[in-house]
Amino acid sequence: MENKKTILLVEDSEKLRNTVTELLQSMYQVVGVSEAMPGIDICKKQMPDLILLDIMLEGTIDGFSFLRIVKNDDHLLHIPIILISALSSEDVIVDGLRLGANDYLVKPFSLTQLMLKIRNLLHTSEQAKQKAIVDASIPFKLSTETNDLVNKLEVLLDESLSKDKHLSIKELATKLSVSQSTLERMVKKRFNVTPNQYLLMRKLEKADLLIRTQTDIPIKEISFSLGFSSVSYFCKTYKAHFGRRPTDIKK
Repeated sequence: MENKKTILLVEDSEKLRNTVTELLQSMYQVVGVSEAMPGIDICKKQMPDLILLDIMLEGTIDGFSFLRIVKNDDHLLHIPIILISALSSEDVIVDGLRLGANDYLVKPFSLTQLMLKIRNLLHTSEQAKQKAIVDASIPFKLSTETNDLVNKLEVLLDESLSKDKHLSIKELATKLSVSQSTLERMVKKRFNVTPNQYLLMRKLEKADLLIRTQTDIPIKEISFSLGFSSVSYFCKTYKAHFGRRPTDIKK
């Protein structure tokens, strides 16, 4: 019993959490939470073997942001993640996989299919661990201090993008209690882009999520709320990043 694998279930529906927990608890240790931040804390303290993650969550951080934080942390990125969501469009699924999710299940899903996906991913993960033990090459890792700074940056952006449309790199550095040059070096090393490019990317991803989930809000309002100077500029950069126009989602 003590060798049970641990599964973290991040899902805001109490009914679904209880159903999945009841299904899996005979084979796995299941830890369920309704919000992203407690889930991230559990990841760091307990290091679960697999994560089941909803996209639309309670609190200030959504599932995509949770996914980004985990996959940008060298200590956590190996954890397999299955996204479970009622959002079923191909664009949403592709975005989730692009951010590092290992699989995607659309609600309502087959519980048998869920169990098989969990089993297969855990098996693959265990094989990867065994290979890593005997692998002579040691991958480059950023320092723990840098990883912590990356995570703080992710959380800060999630909380600030919708509140401060004129958020600047200088303000970000101040809020993180680091110099602007330190922030620039960290972002360049971790993401291989400039801070301004990274901030733009995060704004576009935030806009994309709002467009798909807040269908009653006009694209113009979403673009202005995130600090874009014009709708035409927003549409141009959105298409360059995602390969599609924001109006394609609305249709």
